[in-house]
Amino acid sequence: MAAHDSPLFFGDWLKRRRQSLDLTQAELAERAGCSVFALRK
Repeated sequence: MAAHDSPLFFGDWLKRRRQSLDLTQAELAERAGCSVFALRK
């Protein structure tokens, strides 16, 4: 990702990264060891 393409917020970056890895929020939460609720905050 180029510097000028960087998202303004961590949540935006995380969503893009999760989607690029073809993961659901539940799959990411399981891999990260946290709840889906924590990811949505």
